[in-house]
Amino acid sequence: MDRSFVLDMLANPASDVIVRSTVDLAHNLGMRVVAEGVETRDHYNRLRQLLRTSRRVISSRFR
Repeated sequence: MDRSFVLDMLANPASDVIVRSTVDLAHNLGMRVVAEGVETRDHYNRLRQLLRTSRRVISSRFR
């Protein structure tokens, strides 16, 4: 997932929809998701929330 969407997803509802839709599409196709631009705990937490909603859980590499 492109960092421009991830960096903007907390402030821009359209970017959040793009991230959520991309996660859902990838998982429906049996693919894994790699997100660039996870620079804050808030970004990490939002992505975890989206991935749980999509019935997947990411490993915790963000500290």
